[in-house]
Amino acid sequence: MGIPVEFDVTVTDAEGESAWLPLNRWSSALMRIDADITGTPTYSIVGTHDNILREVAPASAVELDVDGWSGLTADASAHQNVLYRAIKVKVTGGSGSVRVRIQSEGDC
Repeated sequence: MGIPVEFDVTVTDAEGESAWLPLNRWSSALMRIDADITGTPTYSIVGTHDNILREVAPASAVELDVDGWSGLTADASAHQNVLYRAIKVKVTGGSGSVRVRIQSEGDC
């Protein structure tokens, strides 16, 4: 069993995104995701199967919607399997900020 790793990212731009957060692909896929918003932003969490650390430039990575985390406008929380090499938070409209905390097992 791995030691939990927590990521904490905030996006405040009306149309902005975080950097890719590499995930430990050898740990459990079950993750805790919690999003807190301030204001009225519309946000999504996307993932990629591309290896953004070695094989693909981060800007060229193929983005895939994380199930249940697309086009949200309110606080949200879930425990779910996340099978990506990296994920990021995207704000596509509105104003305010989105704070997302993601906890996974294992070292990154």
